[in-house]
Amino acid sequence: QRYKGLGEMNPEQLWETTMNPKTRVLMQVSIDDKVLNERLISTLMGEGAQERKAYILEYANFNKEDTYFDKVNNARSDTSGRN
Repeated sequence: QRYKGLGEMNPEQLWETTMNPKTRVLMQVSIDDKVLNERLISTLMGEGAQERKAYILEYANFNKEDTYFDKVNNARSDTSGRN
């Protein structure tokens, strides 16, 4: 199931997926170039379909392996010994 925000989840799901210190993963996110990122978000999330399509066609690499889940799983295993 997909949620737009945490307020749409029932308390049990929120605890299981987000609040439980034994299973949650906290990751720090930092932005190096705020102007570049703002432009990219506007391109990808804005109303200009042509700009979005051009960006996707030029930069999308659908064969690239996504390592995000590996990072999350590694972070979970690193903290699994904590109480």
